[in-house]
Amino acid sequence: MDAAISDGVDVLSLSLGGFPLPLFDDNIAIGSFRAVEHGISVICAAGNNGQIQSSVANTAPWIATIGAGNRLPGAEKDLELVYITGGNTGSEFCFRGSLPRAKVRGKMVVCERGVMEEQKKI
Repeated sequence: MDAAISDGVDVLSLSLGGFPLPLFDDNIAIGSFRAVEHGISVICAAGNNGQIQSSVANTAPWIATIGAGNRLPGAEKDLELVYITGGNTGSEFCFRGSLPRAKVRGKMVVCERGVMEEQKKI
């Protein structure tokens, strides 16, 4: 991370994760704090330990920690992931009314980021 700071990067994205550690033992937390002090945004993976309680890594408050999943809490089954495109409806952006209900009901829908506020999406 020191080299990235010296190079003048704007963002550090780290796909590293394990189990959570105390901040004073966590090299990623310590290094990323130094990066943030230099105005660098730090984004880290939440880890790949699945649905184990308290398994999210990279939880320092100055790190943007990103995770993904395909099961909602309390859900009985995995959710199918769908991405709908085509036509001129804006479905890839999940514009209100652009997604066919039959294709998205009960599924996790991927939406492109873009041209409108998230509150105006479905």
